[in-house]
Amino acid sequence: SEIEEVNIVGNKNIEQLTLSDAKGLTEINAEGCENLEVLVFEDCGVADINLKNCTKIKELKFPRNSVKFINAGDGQHAHPTQAILDYYTML
Repeated sequence: SEIEEVNIVGNKNIEQLTLSDAKGLTEINAEGCENLEVLVFEDCGVADINLKNCTKIKELKFPRNSVKFINAGDGQHAHPTQAILDYYTML
């Protein structure tokens, strides 16, 4: 069976996450992964990404028009809609 969700919430050991050829994957939840710097995915059906409190993200690569929603707010400072603005800026 195919993986539908990657949930690494709160994992402080992951610095890079690369996913490929996971067409059934629809959601990545990396909330609280404080040391995550690089997130790359190719040939995945990801529609939702949660990067809340991932303050060290330097590189985010994914196929254009594949992601429907990115939540990157930290709950106190950055509003989740900032992620939408950032997304369109990166395009």
